[in-house]
Amino acid sequence: MLVTLALSRALLCYAVEHMATKTKNVSPDRLVRAIGEISSAVGTRGVLLIEASVVCGVLIGGGSEEDIEKLRKYGKCVELDQVWDDILDNMKKKEAGDDKATYPKLMGVAGAKRYAKELVAGANQELAYFDSTRAAPLYHLADFLVSRHE
Repeated sequence: MLVTLALSRALLCYAVEHMATKTKNVSPDRLVRAIGEISSAVGTRGVLLIEASVVCGVLIGGGSEEDIEKLRKYGKCVELDQVWDDILDNMKKKEAGDDKATYPKLMGVAGAKRYAKELVAGANQELAYFDSTRAAPLYHLADFLVSRHE
């Protein structure tokens, strides 16, 4: 776990360095916003990293404020990875006796699985606004996060 955390922080530092030194033809205000966005995800779980990453992409890519909000909502929808982690932990009984609130404890396993699928549908709904060819990697990411656990 510590190695994963250290590696994720190192990669985030590298991402900020890369954006600051290698980004061309992007206005300084958009670049600063993107760096702030990715920096806000330092020390967080993967969910916020996905949200920050897609928002950085649209900021650097010159997207509109509406584009940014749609992809921010997409990023929030892919929190389903935490839902599935909780489901798997519950199925393995890793949290036996733990008082931690998890999706399966709050909704039951079937309810948590249903919620994860609803989140994918919500993520895909946000992407429907964009050209489907250009949004294809994000469609696949959301679908992958569910399918890797089924």
